[in-house]
Amino acid sequence: MPGFFFEKKVYENTWANRPSAVGNNGMMLYISDVGVGGSYWFSNGTTWRAMTGKYLLDSINAPIVTGSGTTATVIKTVTIPANLIKDGDKIMAECSFIKTGTVDTFTTYFAIGPNGGTSDPYSLIINQPQGTNLLNRFSYATNFYSPSTFVSTTRNTSGWGTTTVNLYTGAFDKTILNYLSIAGKFTTGVIETATLQEFDIFHITGGV
Repeated sequence: MPGFFFEKKVYENTWANRPSAVGNNGMMLYISDVGVGGSYWFSNGTTWRAMTGKYLLDSINAPIVTGSGTTATVIKTVTIPANLIKDGDKIMAECSFIKTGTVDTFTTYFAIGPNGGTSDPYSLIINQPQGTNLLNRFSYATNFYSPSTFVSTTRNTSGWGTTTVNLYTGAFDKTILNYLSIAGKFTTGVIETATLQEFDIFHITGGV
């Protein structure tokens, strides 16, 4: 019996100008301004879901070297458009740092919120202590539960330093523009540097 092939049109749009998912069940969109190289979405009749369930939201294409200051400085900021995150979604970061020197301690901060910097309240602290050319790989995941609970977790794959994980149940507003920022600082400010070698941010769409 011959097979049947159905052609499904994929429409291109930006996230802000996407049509409503309601009433467009089965529609497929290419969103040009969300994800590295854009991303593909479909309507389930209620909301827009990433077609692959997980996509690369942002990344770096070259290492970023930090300064040696003792004040937390933002290294990289990722834009999270309004209404991109739904209850049940996750934002996951996979990162690695190399630190030079044998004296100072480098501390990494993750922050997420509307300000785009270290003043955002939802944060995770990872202390990366003394050592020469130490490589630290870790992942950082956020889980968004209804109505506004925010959970931060981390997995430190090298056993380098300690991790402080904070649980927040404050009003995280998904309906506005938010940012995920990674920042860092040294303890004493001796002439050492840390290099962000890898930084990949994934959005996992499990929400409703």
